[in-house]
Amino acid sequence: MQPWTSNNPALSGAFEPVFDERDDTDLKVEGEIPRSLRGVFMRNGPNPQYKPDDHYAYPFDGTGMVHAIYIENGRARYRNRWVMTKEMQQERAAGHVSFPASMMRISVARRAAVMWDCAILAQVKSRRSARLKPWPAII
Repeated sequence: MQPWTSNNPALSGAFEPVFDERDDTDLKVEGEIPRSLRGVFMRNGPNPQYKPDDHYAYPFDGTGMVHAIYIENGRARYRNRWVMTKEMQQERAAGHVSFPASMMRISVARRAAVMWDCAILAQVKSRRSARLKPWPAII
């Protein structure tokens, strides 16, 4: 996927989309993380994979991406992954936005990430949650 830029305030600066899936180990930490602290913080949010049409106005629109910070043994690492919904797979096959922003995207799985029955689910208000493929052990 080609990175793109936008003059739209909801798609630039601190709100600029992330264009790649990453797995960064040994993050730089200011101070010290207690060695006894162990767990993960996950955030699910919008992250348009393709440049939206000119009607993009809702800053929470876009394909879902889960970001996670893992903490263990006084160290931290970061990992992010796209939520592979049917709609995202359609856009990837097309190579461009297939669902106009004005439609308020039917399934972007960008509302929350929760642990349920030993699985991580990416949620969206309008339909069933998307079950994420297995991630490395959380704790």
